[in-house]
Amino acid sequence: MNAYEIMIGPVEKVRLVLISVENWEKLLSERDEDIMEFAIRKAAEEIILAEFTGNIIQDHRGNSIVLLYCGERAAEEERVRQVCTEYIEACRRYFYCKISCYVGETVPITDVMNPYLVLLDAEYRNVSRTGEVIMCRNVRSSAPSLTSIVLDSLHEWSDWIEHGNQEELLAELDSRLRSISADQLTVETLTALYHAFLQCIYYVLHRKGLTASHLYQGRDWPDAAAVTKSVEHFRRWAANAVSSVISLLFTQNSLSPIVQKLKNYISEHLDQELSREELAAYVFLNPAYLSRLFRKETGMVLTNYILHEKMSKAADLLASTDQSISEIADGLGYCNFSYFARLFRKVHGVTPHDYRKSLRKTQMQ
Repeated sequence: MNAYEIMIGPVEKVRLVLISVENWEKLLSERDEDIMEFAIRKAAEEIILAEFTGNIIQDHRGNSIVLLYCGERAAEEERVRQVCTEYIEACRRYFYCKISCYVGETVPITDVMNPYLVLLDAEYRNVSRTGEVIMCRNVRSSAPSLTSIVLDSLHEWSDWIEHGNQEELLAELDSRLRSISADQLTVETLTALYHAFLQCIYYVLHRKGLTASHLYQGRDWPDAAAVTKSVEHFRRWAANAVSSVISLLFTQNSLSPIVQKLKNYISEHLDQELSREELAAYVFLNPAYLSRLFRKETGMVLTNYILHEKMSKAADLLASTDQSISEIADGLGYCNFSYFARLFRKVHGVTPHDYRKSLRKTQMQ
């Protein structure tokens, strides 16, 4: 709260709402998108916080989060759903975008990290529901087994791996192991823990566009039987596994496989109208998550990248072929010639006609 300069009185419980921008219905530049996202957060203040007390922040990942302060009572789930539905409709109508609101459980303020990670996970995994309110619950096992404890921690452990917090993760794992009585640490529970920990690792790799083959390449990895011979065997394996994953994540100097795959797909389909939702479906990711990943790695908004690739192709065709400007526009998926000319001028500073005329004049000289 100090980091985000949130000044509030005593608060016992909070409920988080993640605002996920899934698609813009208009072409936006990086600057325009930043402005629109700011406007969306202001609209959340006017609509959602008109009903509930709270704050809106943008976290270090670029997510817009609404914190609802519940005091001694929870913000009623049905009313939260109604207000978020009104907010989604307002954004569609006035800001030309499709968004979803992921709503977390009401929790004590000291436990806010867990629902935060649950919301991020829910958005990342969602590839079918769009433009709606999605209620997210962290399903917990009632049995206080070692496996259930680990499953409850997977989101937080994944987050630590992504940020390279190896010592913190291993210390937490060691603490959890010591807290379990000796009669519970059987081969069966260690085997379940082994697979749960692998699930955590695979989850992080997938978010980064990597596969298990990237991790295993050139390495002789022990199987479950070898890892679960004893608690000490498991500790050593976990330390080596986390070290290998973090090393892989932080030595990737090139674009992630997902972004590279996307750029290749765009290059091969410049003749089509490509939407963010279509591209997200191609790589099996949530549109909002993909958009943030692409911008983080390339420094460009996805739609802006597509525009520049199309206009770069148009410039090449104008320079190297005798195709008419209308034919070039049509070949790049633009049936409206005037619209194509405006976009070309936006990128290159001149109209397609003047661009070709200038090239031919230079060649004659």
